[in-house]
Amino acid sequence: MGTSEDTVYYSFYFPFSSSIQPLDQTSFLQEKSALILSELHQFLNGYIWHKDKFQLRIVQNESDPNFPFLYGKTRFGDCIDDEWFIVFLLKHISMKFQDVVMSVSDNDGEFLLIEAAIQLPSWLNPSNSENRVFIYQDQLHIIPLPKTPTEIAHIPTGRLSVEKAVQLVRNDVVDTKADSKVQQTVFSRTLGYPEKINQNFHSAQCYIPRAIAHVLYHNPQLVAPAVEAFYTRDPIALKACRKMQKFPPYTSITVSVKFTKTLYAQLVNQRFNAPKSFIMPMSTSKKYPAAELGMKLACGFEILCTDKYYTNSSSKSNKLNIETYPFDSDPSWKTFHSNLVEQNYYHDESPDSNLYKQLEKIAKEQFLKYQSQVDLLDDSENSSPLEQIDEILNLPIVPDEVLMSNTKQDDDSWLNVDPKQLDELLNATNKSYQEIQSESDDELNPVDLTNMIDTFEKFLDFEGASAEGAEFPGEHISDEEDDEEEEHICMDDDADINFDPTEFLRLMRQTLDISEQEYRELANKKIKQESDKFTSEFVDQSESSSSQQFSGSLPEKIQELNNNLDMVAYMQALDAELSSSRISGSFIKTPQEVLKQSSSEDKLNNYEYDDDELNEPVNINLNLAKNFLESFKAQEGLPGPVGNIFGRMGIGALPRDDDDDYDDNNNEATGSMS
Repeated sequence: MGTSEDTVYYSFYFPFSSSIQPLDQTSFLQEKSALILSELHQFLNGYIWHKDKFQLRIVQNESDPNFPFLYGKTRFGDCIDDEWFIVFLLKHISMKFQDVVMSVSDNDGEFLLIEAAIQLPSWLNPSNSENRVFIYQDQLHIIPLPKTPTEIAHIPTGRLSVEKAVQLVRNDVVDTKADSKVQQTVFSRTLGYPEKINQNFHSAQCYIPRAIAHVLYHNPQLVAPAVEAFYTRDPIALKACRKMQKFPPYTSITVSVKFTKTLYAQLVNQRFNAPKSFIMPMSTSKKYPAAELGMKLACGFEILCTDKYYTNSSSKSNKLNIETYPFDSDPSWKTFHSNLVEQNYYHDESPDSNLYKQLEKIAKEQFLKYQSQVDLLDDSENSSPLEQIDEILNLPIVPDEVLMSNTKQDDDSWLNVDPKQLDELLNATNKSYQEIQSESDDELNPVDLTNMIDTFEKFLDFEGASAEGAEFPGEHISDEEDDEEEEHICMDDDADINFDPTEFLRLMRQTLDISEQEYRELANKKIKQESDKFTSEFVDQSESSSSQQFSGSLPEKIQELNNNLDMVAYMQALDAELSSSRISGSFIKTPQEVLKQSSSEDKLNNYEYDDDELNEPVNINLNLAKNFLESFKAQEGLPGPVGNIFGRMGIGALPRDDDDDYDDNNNEATGSMS
């Protein structure tokens, strides 16, 4: 199955008894596809798809030809609601058909898992999720990796075949039901359906040519390709709009047109000057919005029917047609139809009812699809929009009174989102995220800086890093064999570590630009001071009764001191180098001894440090918290390293920083950290 952009793919796996032959399997699935569409008709009737409708066909499994299944794909483009509406349809089917196992994915892969990425088991990743995620009996099922010898006997260690995976989900040998929290998160976006269906639509008054009103009266779905044609127009396509030969504007009438909110937004937000063939009212007129919207829609239909890109895509094939096919004389249709009746396909409707006629049309379409063996995955699977428009235009014209009887006009204030509403939306999403992180927190609490530092220290001490990235406490999977192997590797690595202090000091002298002579003078001075001090202490202690605390002779102690004072001399040189810079001023000292920095620009530029200031102890935790907060603020609400670390460590959302006075923030932080 090839993948394309913004497309959702779905499969239905029904069980077959061993007695069913391949031909019988095809007939069985043919009936199931009709029954599924009959059950979904209550939701699909009147639904406007952004690009493609929900559809099914029979597919032979490449790895197992004896395991056919129903398959479909729907391009949803910019309308993500279509994708989640299909997920709702699958859940509904899983409740009505208890024996069907379904899978769904899109061009991003297992998008259901993406919704619950935070709560998924850490072993699950895109590389091993193939044929492991299914919907069955209104539940999400995830086939686990085998952990025990018993599970290995039932779950293959390698790649799962579709047939084996479906068996594992349908049987109770292995528990495949996903965690309840994962279930809730994955299907949260299907809540509110089917009532939510109407919330995705928007009706608006449009002043459009009578022929277009006639087309939309018979097939409201055709508004989608017309809007797409206008939305993706190019200068060549616009040539047709200058003449408007197919749909002349002088025949226009005002009717109510049903859009999806996505289609309406794409149309109304386009800046477009009306071609000369359109006579537009004044922009201040009450009629202008309907005239402008209708003008854009009419241009879309004109492009759809005249541009070579769309006219060349017209299949113009001799496919079987439900209007001309001899159903009454075909025994296969009679068998197919009788089987549907036995399974209550028509929901006890009378043959004279509109619903019965609609369902019969669906059954005939499904029957002809398999009779003609049309590949439903091709672009020519359905009649092109141009073919459908031409067929409708050949029907008797609907009277103007009927076309204009619907005057529905919805409020489009939902297009305007002010900053406050955006903040509320983001806060609601962030709150849901925090509730996932911590069930006990009903509201976002202020961040405890002390806890933040402690958590970060635990992260630094946690030995969970690998070639795939750092792991956080609580995310590491215990695996005895892996632990033993890692321990062995770590022991070998530690054995090879060798620190050469002489080479280290040489590099430091080179970095600080200290000559060998300067270094020796400094070292000798320090050695003499420490040696004199040590000698004095040794003599005093020798004369006292506590002289036992010194072991060894004075020459041995002096020699030991000489061997270790190189590092002391280096540290003294480093202090001298730092004393000439402003680095010390960039650190926050302990709360009681914070440096008082002048507000004068001259003093800031000529800042000098005295010995007392250099000896001020640095508050490491406070500096860490300050740098964390500044880095988080620099992200400006976008994803970043600090925000990611906060999220992975379970730290609550930081409060909004409404002012840029970091001195006040630092003082508050100082009080909380002290």
